[in-house]
Amino acid sequence: MKLLTIFAAMYAGTVFASVANATTLAHLELPELTKAAELIVYGRCADRESRWENGAVWTFVDFQVIESFKGAAAPAEKIRVRTAGGQVGHLQTRIEGVPQFFAGEEVVLFLERTSAGDVGVTGWSQGTFRVLHGQRGGLTVTQESSEFATFNRSTRTFSHPGIRNMDMAAFREKVRALAGK
Repeated sequence: MKLLTIFAAMYAGTVFASVANATTLAHLELPELTKAAELIVYGRCADRESRWENGAVWTFVDFQVIESFKGAAAPAEKIRVRTAGGQVGHLQTRIEGVPQFFAGEEVVLFLERTSAGDVGVTGWSQGTFRVLHGQRGGLTVTQESSEFATFNRSTRTFSHPGIRNMDMAAFREKVRALAGK
């Protein structure tokens, strides 16, 4: 009976944990992302730290700017980006759709001011593009949200749109044209 009680508690925990993983993002096309972002940078993750702030866990990620596509960021400048969730001590908070970053990885980020006065990623995973180095030295970008279901307001359906394995030079040119640079 005790084993059955333990199993039932574990099952209930699993069911309730999956219910808590609900995030719905309204789909943003590249022109909307570009317009909404105050700053668009290609950068390398240098460091991150999580901490409590106003009763919630936040992660602050430092990026070394490699190139700016929109805004006044200069190469070699560091930009600190706020993301929801993270780990403080034994407590870990993870929110679906919020990107996680790791030291050394390269990304293109669409950034905007947060209500706290710092910068966050526009559209969460939609404003995060992972940069991959090809075997022949070429770079490609893949939008993190291309694997995450987003809600299309006009069709009222969920889908997995997004940019996958686009050549960095073509992506840069498209974003700069949309930004008017």
